Amino acid sequence: ISKNKAIGWIVLLVGIWLIISALIPGITGSKAGAMTNGLIFGILNLILSFFMKKK
Repeated sequence: ISKNKAIGWIVLLVGIWLIISALIPGITGSKAGAMTNGLIFGILNLILSFFMKKK
């Protein structure tokens, strides 16, 4: 496995964790900003990981 693909998998896992953690009420509480931030950066990480794994 190449270095870029390995990093792509790590970025994918971080993106999934950001999305899941944004949806868990105990982590973000009732703060809409924290939830939105987690969702946005989680989705961006997922998109980035797909581009990194293509190389």
